[in-house]
Amino acid sequence: MRVLIVHNEYRQPGGEDVVFRAEARMLRDAGHEVRTFVVHNDDVDDGTPLRNGVRAIWNRQAAGRIAALVREHEVDVTHFHNTMPQLSPAVIRAARRAGSATVLTLHNYRLVCPAGTFFRGGKICVDCAGSAFPWPGVARGCYRGSRLATATVGATNLVHRLVRTWQTKVDRFIVLSNFAKQGFARAGLPAEKLAIKPNFLPRFAAEVPTPAGRRAALFLGRLSHEKGVRPMLAALEQCREAELRIAGDGPLAAEVEARVRSRGGVEWLGRCDRDRVARELGQALCLVLPSLWFEGLPMTLVEAFAAGVPVVAFDTGPISEIVVDGENGLLVPIGDAAGLAWALDRVASQPELRERLVQGARASYEARFTPERNLSLLERVYADALATRAAVPGRAAG
Repeated sequence: MRVLIVHNEYRQPGGEDVVFRAEARMLRDAGHEVRTFVVHNDDVDDGTPLRNGVRAIWNRQAAGRIAALVREHEVDVTHFHNTMPQLSPAVIRAARRAGSATVLTLHNYRLVCPAGTFFRGGKICVDCAGSAFPWPGVARGCYRGSRLATATVGATNLVHRLVRTWQTKVDRFIVLSNFAKQGFARAGLPAEKLAIKPNFLPRFAAEVPTPAGRRAALFLGRLSHEKGVRPMLAALEQCREAELRIAGDGPLAAEVEARVRSRGGVEWLGRCDRDRVARELGQALCLVLPSLWFEGLPMTLVEAFAAGVPVVAFDTGPISEIVVDGENGLLVPIGDAAGLAWALDRVASQPELRERLVQGARASYEARFTPERNLSLLERVYADALATRAAVPGRAAG
Protein backbone atom coordinates (compact mmCIF):
# COMPACT_ATOMS: atom_id res chain seq x y z
CA MET A 1 0.00 0.00 0.00
CA ARG A 2 1.24 3.51 -0.83
CA VAL A 3 0.80 5.74 2.22
CA LEU A 4 1.49 9.44 2.74
CA ILE A 5 1.68 10.53 6.40
CA VAL A 6 1.29 14.25 7.13
CA HIS A 7 2.16 15.98 10.39
CA ASN A 8 2.72 19.47 11.82
CA GLU A 9 5.31 19.00 14.58
CA TYR A 10 5.21 21.02 17.78
CA ARG A 11 7.89 23.33 19.15
CA GLN A 12 8.10 21.18 22.27
CA PRO A 13 8.19 17.50 21.22
CA GLY A 14 5.24 15.53 22.52
CA GLY A 15 3.39 12.27 22.26
CA GLU A 16 1.85 13.06 18.88
CA ASP A 17 5.29 13.48 17.34
CA VAL A 18 6.38 10.14 18.83
CA VAL A 19 3.30 8.35 17.47
CA PHE A 20 3.74 9.87 14.01
CA ARG A 21 7.30 8.61 13.71
CA ALA A 22 6.57 5.21 15.25
CA GLU A 23 3.66 4.50 12.91
CA ALA A 24 5.67 5.49 9.85
CA ARG A 25 8.49 3.16 10.86
CA MET A 26 6.07 0.34 11.64
CA LEU A 27 4.38 0.61 8.24
CA ARG A 28 7.73 0.64 6.41
CA ASP A 29 8.90 -2.40 8.34
CA ALA A 30 5.71 -4.18 7.27
CA GLY A 31 6.51 -3.55 3.59
CA HIS A 32 4.26 -0.59 2.85
CA GLU A 33 5.56 2.24 0.67
CA VAL A 34 5.55 5.20 3.07
CA ARG A 35 6.27 8.87 2.44
CA THR A 36 6.03 11.64 5.00
CA PHE A 37 5.27 15.34 4.73
CA VAL A 38 6.32 17.27 7.83
CA VAL A 39 6.31 20.92 8.82
CA HIS A 40 7.57 22.24 12.15
CA ASN A 41 6.28 25.10 14.25
CA ASP A 42 9.82 26.43 14.59
CA ASP A 43 9.50 27.38 10.94
CA VAL A 44 6.42 29.60 11.35
CA ASP A 45 7.16 32.92 9.70
CA ASP A 46 6.45 36.31 11.23
CA GLY A 47 3.45 37.17 9.09
CA THR A 48 0.65 39.38 10.30
CA PRO A 49 -1.92 37.88 12.69
CA LEU A 50 -4.52 38.11 9.93
CA ARG A 51 -2.31 36.28 7.45
CA ASN A 52 -1.42 33.59 9.96
CA GLY A 53 -5.06 33.20 10.94
CA VAL A 54 -6.20 32.79 7.34
CA ARG A 55 -3.45 30.24 6.71
CA ALA A 56 -4.50 28.25 9.77
CA ILE A 57 -8.06 28.08 8.42
CA TRP A 58 -7.24 27.40 4.75
CA ASN A 59 -3.67 27.07 3.54
CA ARG A 60 -3.91 26.89 -0.25
CA GLN A 61 -0.17 26.48 -0.74
CA ALA A 62 0.04 23.48 1.59
CA ALA A 63 -3.06 21.99 0.01
CA GLY A 64 -1.46 22.27 -3.42
CA ARG A 65 1.71 20.55 -2.25
CA ILE A 66 -0.23 17.65 -0.72
CA ALA A 67 -2.35 17.22 -3.84
CA ALA A 68 0.78 17.14 -6.00
CA LEU A 69 2.38 14.46 -3.81
CA VAL A 70 -0.76 12.32 -3.90
CA ARG A 71 -0.90 12.48 -7.70
CA GLU A 72 2.83 12.07 -8.30
CA HIS A 73 3.16 8.97 -6.11
CA GLU A 74 -0.35 7.57 -6.69
CA VAL A 75 -0.97 7.52 -2.96
CA ASP A 76 -3.64 5.11 -1.74
CA VAL A 77 -4.13 6.56 1.76
CA THR A 78 -3.12 9.93 3.18
CA HIS A 79 -2.95 9.80 6.96
CA PHE A 80 -3.03 13.11 8.84
CA HIS A 81 -1.93 13.63 12.43
CA ASN A 82 -1.72 17.31 13.44
CA THR A 83 -2.59 19.98 10.85
CA MET A 84 -2.41 23.04 13.15
CA PRO A 85 -1.43 25.75 12.63
CA GLN A 86 0.55 25.65 9.38
CA LEU A 87 -1.23 23.10 7.22
CA SER A 88 -4.94 23.65 7.92
CA PRO A 89 -7.69 21.08 7.27
CA ALA A 90 -7.65 22.20 3.63
CA VAL A 91 -4.89 19.65 3.06
CA ILE A 92 -7.36 16.87 3.88
CA ARG A 93 -9.72 18.07 1.17
CA ALA A 94 -6.82 18.38 -1.26
CA ALA A 95 -5.64 14.82 -0.69
CA ARG A 96 -9.09 13.39 -1.24
CA ARG A 97 -9.70 15.50 -4.33
CA ALA A 98 -6.38 14.24 -5.71
CA GLY A 99 -7.57 10.65 -5.40
CA SER A 100 -6.44 9.15 -2.08
CA ALA A 101 -8.48 7.94 0.85
CA THR A 102 -8.05 10.07 3.95
CA VAL A 103 -7.50 9.18 7.61
CA LEU A 104 -7.25 11.68 10.49
CA THR A 105 -5.98 10.75 13.96
CA LEU A 106 -7.65 12.80 16.70
CA HIS A 107 -4.90 12.89 19.31
CA ASN A 108 -6.72 15.50 21.41
CA TYR A 109 -10.15 17.12 21.69
CA ARG A 110 -9.45 20.33 19.75
CA LEU A 111 -12.30 19.78 17.28
CA VAL A 112 -14.72 20.39 20.16
CA CYS A 113 -12.55 22.25 22.71
CA PRO A 114 -10.15 24.99 21.55
CA ALA A 115 -7.66 24.14 24.29
CA GLY A 116 -7.88 20.48 23.31
CA THR A 117 -8.05 19.38 26.95
CA PHE A 118 -11.57 19.95 28.36
CA PHE A 119 -9.76 21.57 31.29
CA ARG A 120 -9.94 25.13 32.61
CA GLY A 121 -9.47 26.83 35.95
CA GLY A 122 -8.27 23.67 37.62
CA LYS A 123 -11.22 21.47 36.67
CA ILE A 124 -12.96 19.71 33.81
CA CYS A 125 -14.73 22.16 31.47
CA VAL A 126 -17.07 21.23 28.60
CA ASP A 127 -18.58 24.67 28.02
CA CYS A 128 -17.68 24.69 24.31
CA ALA A 129 -18.49 21.07 23.53
CA GLY A 130 -22.02 21.65 22.27
CA SER A 131 -21.41 24.87 20.31
CA ALA A 132 -20.57 25.37 16.65
CA PHE A 133 -18.26 28.22 17.70
CA PRO A 134 -16.43 28.22 21.09
CA TRP A 135 -17.57 31.59 22.44
CA PRO A 136 -16.77 30.74 26.09
CA GLY A 137 -13.29 29.61 25.12
CA VAL A 138 -12.66 32.76 23.09
CA ALA A 139 -13.77 34.98 25.97
CA ARG A 140 -11.34 33.21 28.28
CA GLY A 141 -8.48 32.86 25.78
CA CYS A 142 -8.31 29.10 26.37
CA TYR A 143 -5.86 28.40 23.54
CA ARG A 144 -2.38 29.68 24.40
CA GLY A 145 -3.91 32.35 26.65
CA SER A 146 -4.97 34.36 23.58
CA ARG A 147 -8.48 35.34 22.51
CA LEU A 148 -7.27 35.83 18.95
CA ALA A 149 -5.58 32.44 18.77
CA THR A 150 -8.63 30.78 20.33
CA ALA A 151 -10.91 32.51 17.84
CA THR A 152 -8.71 31.21 15.01
CA VAL A 153 -9.09 27.64 16.27
CA GLY A 154 -12.84 28.13 16.56
CA ALA A 155 -13.09 29.68 13.10
CA THR A 156 -11.08 26.82 11.59
CA ASN A 157 -13.40 24.22 13.04
CA LEU A 158 -16.52 26.20 12.14
CA VAL A 159 -15.48 26.79 8.52
CA HIS A 160 -14.67 23.14 7.96
CA ARG A 161 -17.88 22.08 9.67
CA LEU A 162 -19.83 24.34 7.30
CA VAL A 163 -18.09 23.03 4.18
CA ARG A 164 -18.44 19.49 5.58
CA THR A 165 -14.76 18.62 5.61
CA TRP A 166 -15.22 16.43 8.67
CA GLN A 167 -18.37 14.76 7.38
CA THR A 168 -17.43 14.09 3.76
CA LYS A 169 -13.68 14.49 3.21
CA VAL A 170 -12.37 12.29 6.01
CA ASP A 171 -12.90 8.60 5.27
CA ARG A 172 -11.86 7.40 8.72
CA PHE A 173 -11.05 9.08 12.03
CA ILE A 174 -8.77 7.33 14.51
CA VAL A 175 -9.58 7.92 18.17
CA LEU A 176 -7.67 6.55 21.14
CA SER A 177 -10.52 5.37 23.37
CA ASN A 178 -14.20 4.58 23.46
CA PHE A 179 -14.62 7.67 25.66
CA ALA A 180 -13.25 9.83 22.85
CA LYS A 181 -15.36 8.01 20.25
CA GLN A 182 -18.57 8.71 22.14
CA GLY A 183 -17.62 12.34 22.72
CA PHE A 184 -16.80 13.05 19.08
CA ALA A 185 -19.97 11.27 17.93
CA ARG A 186 -22.05 13.49 20.23
CA ALA A 187 -20.26 16.49 18.73
CA GLY A 188 -21.46 15.53 15.25
CA LEU A 189 -18.69 13.44 13.68
CA PRO A 190 -20.01 10.41 11.76
CA ALA A 191 -20.00 7.58 14.30
CA GLU A 192 -19.49 4.96 11.61
CA LYS A 193 -16.20 6.60 10.63
CA LEU A 194 -14.73 6.66 14.15
CA ALA A 195 -12.27 3.80 14.66
CA ILE A 196 -10.61 3.07 18.01
CA LYS A 197 -6.88 2.42 17.71
CA PRO A 198 -4.63 3.01 20.72
CA ASN A 199 -1.01 4.09 20.56
CA PHE A 200 1.68 1.43 20.79
CA LEU A 201 5.27 0.87 21.80
CA PRO A 202 7.87 -0.98 19.70
CA ARG A 203 9.15 -4.14 21.31
CA PHE A 204 12.79 -3.03 21.11
CA ALA A 205 11.89 -0.22 23.51
CA ALA A 206 9.89 -2.48 25.77
CA GLU A 207 12.58 -4.88 26.96
CA VAL A 208 13.30 -3.09 30.21
CA PRO A 209 14.72 -4.96 33.23
CA THR A 210 12.44 -5.21 36.23
CA PRO A 211 14.68 -5.60 39.30
CA ALA A 212 13.32 -6.72 42.63
CA GLY A 213 13.17 -4.46 45.63
CA ARG A 214 11.59 -1.42 43.97
CA ARG A 215 10.56 1.32 46.37
CA ALA A 216 10.00 4.61 44.57
CA ALA A 217 6.95 5.49 42.50
CA LEU A 218 7.68 7.45 39.33
CA PHE A 219 5.98 10.46 37.75
CA LEU A 220 6.81 11.15 34.09
CA GLY A 221 5.47 14.24 32.41
CA ARG A 222 5.01 17.96 32.27
CA LEU A 223 4.96 19.69 35.62
CA SER A 224 1.66 21.48 35.11
CA HIS A 225 -1.62 21.80 36.93
CA GLU A 226 -3.71 19.60 34.62
CA LYS A 227 -1.20 16.77 35.11
CA GLY A 228 -2.13 16.65 38.80
CA VAL A 229 1.24 17.72 40.19
CA ARG A 230 -0.25 19.51 43.20
CA PRO A 231 -2.49 16.67 44.44
CA MET A 232 0.42 14.31 43.85
CA LEU A 233 2.67 16.42 46.09
CA ALA A 234 -0.12 16.62 48.66
CA ALA A 235 -0.43 12.84 48.56
CA LEU A 236 3.26 12.47 49.22
CA GLU A 237 2.82 14.35 52.50
CA GLN A 238 0.52 11.53 53.62
CA CYS A 239 2.50 8.54 52.32
CA ARG A 240 4.02 6.28 54.99
CA GLU A 241 5.69 3.71 52.75
CA ALA A 242 6.07 5.00 49.18
CA GLU A 243 8.66 7.43 47.92
CA LEU A 244 8.50 9.39 44.66
CA ARG A 245 10.83 10.26 41.79
CA ILE A 246 9.68 13.03 39.44
CA ALA A 247 10.97 13.22 35.86
CA GLY A 248 9.89 16.28 33.92
CA ASP A 249 9.83 20.05 33.78
CA GLY A 250 7.22 22.73 33.40
CA PRO A 251 5.41 25.67 34.99
CA LEU A 252 5.19 24.05 38.45
CA ALA A 253 8.89 23.19 38.60
CA ALA A 254 9.49 25.76 41.35
CA GLU A 255 6.84 24.13 43.57
CA VAL A 256 8.37 20.71 43.00
CA GLU A 257 11.84 22.05 43.78
CA ALA A 258 10.58 23.65 46.99
CA ARG A 259 8.94 20.38 48.04
CA VAL A 260 12.18 18.49 47.41
CA ARG A 261 14.10 20.93 49.62
CA SER A 262 11.54 20.83 52.42
CA ARG A 263 11.68 17.13 53.26
CA GLY A 264 12.67 13.65 52.11
CA GLY A 265 10.73 11.05 50.21
CA VAL A 266 10.89 12.76 46.84
CA GLU A 267 13.57 13.37 44.22
CA TRP A 268 13.26 15.64 41.19
CA LEU A 269 15.22 14.40 38.19
CA GLY A 270 14.38 17.23 35.79
CA ARG A 271 13.79 16.57 32.12
CA CYS A 272 15.08 13.13 31.08
CA ASP A 273 16.01 11.70 27.69
CA ARG A 274 14.50 8.47 26.40
CA ASP A 275 17.30 6.24 27.71
CA ARG A 276 17.00 7.74 31.20
CA VAL A 277 13.21 7.29 31.13
CA ALA A 278 13.65 3.59 30.28
CA ARG A 279 16.08 3.15 33.16
CA GLU A 280 13.80 4.91 35.59
CA LEU A 281 10.83 2.78 34.55
CA GLY A 282 12.93 -0.34 35.01
CA GLN A 283 13.42 0.59 38.65
CA ALA A 284 9.97 2.02 39.41
CA LEU A 285 7.55 0.70 41.98
CA CYS A 286 4.68 2.05 39.88
CA LEU A 287 3.86 4.92 37.55
CA VAL A 288 1.85 7.76 39.08
CA LEU A 289 -0.67 9.23 36.61
CA PRO A 290 -2.64 11.85 38.58
CA SER A 291 -4.00 13.76 35.58
CA LEU A 292 -7.02 15.95 36.30
CA TRP A 293 -8.12 16.21 32.66
CA PHE A 294 -9.35 13.73 30.07
CA GLU A 295 -6.04 12.37 28.82
CA GLY A 296 -6.09 10.77 25.37
CA LEU A 297 -3.70 7.85 25.73
CA PRO A 298 -0.47 8.94 27.44
CA MET A 299 2.59 7.22 25.99
CA THR A 300 3.97 7.07 29.53
CA LEU A 301 1.17 4.65 30.40
CA VAL A 302 2.01 2.39 27.46
CA GLU A 303 5.71 2.54 28.35
CA ALA A 304 4.92 1.57 31.93
CA PHE A 305 2.85 -1.45 30.92
CA ALA A 306 5.57 -2.53 28.49
CA ALA A 307 8.07 -2.46 31.36
CA GLY A 308 5.75 -4.40 33.65
CA VAL A 309 5.13 -1.33 35.80
CA PRO A 310 1.62 -0.93 37.24
CA VAL A 311 -0.13 2.44 37.11
CA VAL A 312 -1.76 4.36 39.97
CA ALA A 313 -4.07 6.93 38.42
CA PHE A 314 -6.98 9.23 39.01
CA ASP A 315 -10.19 7.72 37.66
CA THR A 316 -11.00 9.77 34.56
CA GLY A 317 -13.02 8.46 31.62
CA PRO A 318 -10.29 7.47 29.15
CA ILE A 319 -7.81 6.21 31.76
CA SER A 320 -10.32 3.88 33.42
CA GLU A 321 -10.73 2.08 30.08
CA ILE A 322 -7.07 1.06 30.28
CA VAL A 323 -6.15 0.91 33.95
CA VAL A 324 -8.24 -1.85 35.55
CA ASP A 325 -8.34 -1.42 39.30
CA GLY A 326 -6.65 -4.33 41.05
CA GLU A 327 -5.54 -5.92 37.77
CA ASN A 328 -2.86 -3.73 36.17
CA GLY A 329 -2.97 -0.78 38.52
CA LEU A 330 -5.09 1.09 41.05
CA LEU A 331 -7.67 3.82 40.43
CA VAL A 332 -8.39 6.70 42.79
CA PRO A 333 -11.24 9.28 42.67
CA ILE A 334 -10.08 12.31 40.73
CA GLY A 335 -8.27 14.86 42.87
CA ASP A 336 -8.29 12.66 46.00
CA ALA A 337 -4.80 13.19 47.46
CA ALA A 338 -5.49 11.00 50.51
CA GLY A 339 -6.72 8.19 48.28
CA LEU A 340 -3.66 8.54 46.09
CA ALA A 341 -1.39 8.25 49.14
CA TRP A 342 -3.30 5.15 50.30
CA ALA A 343 -2.95 3.52 46.86
CA LEU A 344 0.78 4.23 46.64
CA ASP A 345 1.35 2.82 50.11
CA ARG A 346 -0.60 -0.32 49.18
CA VAL A 347 1.65 -0.97 46.21
CA ALA A 348 4.75 -0.29 48.30
CA SER A 349 3.78 -2.44 51.26
CA GLN A 350 1.92 -5.43 49.75
CA PRO A 351 4.26 -7.69 47.74
CA GLU A 352 1.49 -10.05 46.57
CA LEU A 353 -0.60 -7.17 45.25
CA ARG A 354 2.47 -5.63 43.61
CA GLU A 355 3.36 -8.89 41.84
CA ARG A 356 -0.19 -9.32 40.57
CA LEU A 357 -0.23 -5.78 39.22
CA VAL A 358 3.18 -6.21 37.56
CA GLN A 359 1.98 -9.32 35.74
CA GLY A 360 -1.25 -7.58 34.76
CA ALA A 361 0.60 -4.55 33.42
CA ARG A 362 2.79 -6.61 31.12
CA ALA A 363 -0.19 -8.70 30.01
CA SER A 364 -2.03 -5.48 29.11
CA TYR A 365 0.87 -4.42 26.91
CA GLU A 366 0.93 -7.77 25.11
CA ALA A 367 -2.82 -7.73 24.55
CA ARG A 368 -3.27 -4.14 23.37
CA PHE A 369 -0.13 -2.15 22.69
CA THR A 370 2.32 -4.25 20.65
CA PRO A 371 3.39 -3.30 17.10
CA GLU A 372 1.76 -6.46 15.76
CA ARG A 373 -1.62 -5.58 17.26
CA ASN A 374 -1.34 -1.95 16.20
CA LEU A 375 -0.34 -2.78 12.64
CA SER A 376 -3.38 -5.03 12.27
CA LEU A 377 -5.68 -2.28 13.53
CA LEU A 378 -4.10 0.41 11.36
CA GLU A 379 -4.23 -1.71 8.19
CA ARG A 380 -7.91 -2.37 8.90
CA VAL A 381 -8.55 1.37 9.25
CA TYR A 382 -6.80 1.99 5.93
CA ALA A 383 -8.79 -0.76 4.21
CA ASP A 384 -12.06 0.69 5.53
CA ALA A 385 -11.02 4.17 4.40
CA LEU A 386 -10.26 2.88 0.90
CA ALA A 387 -13.65 1.17 0.78
CA THR A 388 -15.40 4.39 1.79
CA ARG A 389 -13.38 6.38 -0.76
CA ALA A 390 -14.37 3.96 -3.52
CA ALA A 391 -18.03 3.96 -2.54
CA VAL A 392 -18.39 7.72 -2.11
CA PRO A 393 -15.98 9.50 -4.48
CA GLY A 394 -14.95 13.03 -3.58
CA ARG A 395 -16.31 15.93 -5.57
CA ALA A 396 -14.07 18.00 -7.76
CA ALA A 397 -14.74 21.08 -5.68
CA GLY A 398 -12.71 22.00 -2.62
